[in-house]
Amino acid sequence: MVKDLSKQNGTALAMTLMALALMVILVLTMNKLGASYAKSTSNSSDYDLAQNYAKSAMLAAEATVLTFDNNAGLQNPVGGGTLVARRYAILSQTSGTYNVESSGATCNMSAGGVRQGWCYQSAGVGSDFAQNTNFFPWTLTAANLTAPCNSYTASSGNLPILDDKTNRLGITFNTNDSSLCVQPRYIIEPISLNYVGGGANIIQGNGATLVIDTLQSARVYRITVRAFGRNGDTRVTLQEYVAIYTAAGVNASSNIIPLSMRWLRPE
Repeated sequence: MVKDLSKQNGTALAMTLMALALMVILVLTMNKLGASYAKSTSNSSDYDLAQNYAKSAMLAAEATVLTFDNNAGLQNPVGGGTLVARRYAILSQTSGTYNVESSGATCNMSAGGVRQGWCYQSAGVGSDFAQNTNFFPWTLTAANLTAPCNSYTASSGNLPILDDKTNRLGITFNTNDSSLCVQPRYIIEPISLNYVGGGANIIQGNGATLVIDTLQSARVYRITVRAFGRNGDTRVTLQEYVAIYTAAGVNASSNIIPLSMRWLRPE
């Protein structure tokens, strides 16, 4: 019987082409996976960079709060009226401050403001400013702002207040890292002007007693930090509540106690 060589050759050619096609698909898939992995690694590295700078900015913000509270003499400010009213008077005289929740636009942006980045609750001079329940202050938008860098996807003109390129609304933390899209920034909000925290005695595992002193008439501030990576779409937001109190006497140095910290809406 005579074999049909042309048919066999055609079958072999088809199988060879199929094998080549599978190899091409495999190579393309591997390249795509490799590119995706490289991109994922790069994004992760960029996020870690932004996160580290956010933590550093938070430490700087804590120092800013403590220095301001000490220099302003908020433990026992001079003047008439109640203690809270006197403390509020100092804050209300801080030039150019606005309540970011109600105005949704500025945070001491006015020309000549001596406390850029400081925002206080203008309503309720009572025991605290707890009416300010919005814990996403950076999401409040303001017109005529400029995007921080070209890789930032949102268009200029109406941005979150902490994303403005020139940071007219916040306090800048300079990292000296020119590779960043823009330098980290933060805002500070007094939340309570007369916070009293309870004390306690805690028995530790080794039997020793840990004494937690009662916080007498502390001031509570909320700090919101916004940090960027090299890519404008890499953003980390930290928020912390801190208490400032003077342990012994008017002339003693004040202390700062972090009450809570959280990462807000990872991006």
